[in-house]
Amino acid sequence: MSAVLFRRFDDATASPLRAVYHDWQRAKEAYQALPEDCSDEADEAAFQVLIGFEDLAARFEPHTLEDMAFKVIIADDHGDMQGNVHQVALVKMAYRIAGIAAPHLPEGGDA
Repeated sequence: MSAVLFRRFDDATASPLRAVYHDWQRAKEAYQALPEDCSDEADEAAFQVLIGFEDLAARFEPHTLEDMAFKVIIADDHGDMQGNVHQVALVKMAYRIAGIAAPHLPEGGDA
């Protein structure tokens, strides 16, 4: 299992999307942890929280390379951008810029 790589960032210079990314990860974990027999309302509420973070990231206007990297990482959603070697390379580059391991990516397509 690959460990997450952490780089030290000054909170004043870190991308606002870094916090959104971590909140999005927690929302995904909470959504995926819902019991199968949970109510439709609980499922929908958890899903809307998840979608809210994705919408926030999609609407965010990037100002730095790190901002753009997090937009790509969230858009990839752990594997959606694997249609060709160029998408894989872009996602790998985004994870490297953000300093986060990407264990879900296939070999090859290095950027």
